[in-house]
Amino acid sequence: MRGVHNVQLKKKAIILRKKGFTYPMIEKELFVPRATLSNWLSGLMLSDEVNTRLLDRKKNNLIKIRGLAVDAQKIRREQNFKNIKDKIEIDFKNFDFSKNALELLLAMLYLGEGFKKTRSHIGLGNSDPKIALMFVKFLRSIYKVEDYRLRCALHLRMDHNAEKEKAFWSDYLGISKKYFQKPQFDKRTEGKKTWEGYHGVCSVYCYDAKIEKRLIFLQKYLVNKILGV
Repeated sequence: MRGVHNVQLKKKAIILRKKGFTYPMIEKELFVPRATLSNWLSGLMLSDEVNTRLLDRKKNNLIKIRGLAVDAQKIRREQNFKNIKDKIEIDFKNFDFSKNALELLLAMLYLGEGFKKTRSHIGLGNSDPKIALMFVKFLRSIYKVEDYRLRCALHLRMDHNAEKEKAFWSDYLGISKKYFQKPQFDKRTEGKKTWEGYHGVCSVYCYDAKIEKRLIFLQKYLVNKILGV
């Protein structure tokens, strides 16, 4: 009886396959293991129409599987980011942002991003408004620097609107537009469209010899302390 049952199942499997059913579809329909189906249907001649239908289904399944894999990867990545963010918030929840700590952070920021080989003043340029704002906030909170000791210079692309970008940076940094110098334009960008959200590079200068000397010595102190020299 089992042999007769298998023969009947095989016939049904062949009929379904010739209709364009995939192995997973036949497996689900007849409850026959895929390995058995592969043995039964191997070498079965199919029409061009059916082969095309099976190929299309295979492509659609691959697209679906890849989409699911991308979604799963995105979920894992977002969860990893959240775990890191939560851990940082726990680790630095009670961090003491004292004046000394802020000055060390400023020294490291200036060491990495600031203009070198300057005398009697310090400067930092960046296209990220948050970096520039952090630099300004450090100067204001640590050294009580007022705006008249600051100067800003914009480095823009040729299709930028100078007044519009000056207004953006002035508002973002909280520095009056009268302390902005004449913007410079990169002629190499002539005829090239600027991507949305890009406001050029803003360089912020602070003219104070004492601050400049202090940061230079603080940088050296930090480097030597970390390297143990």
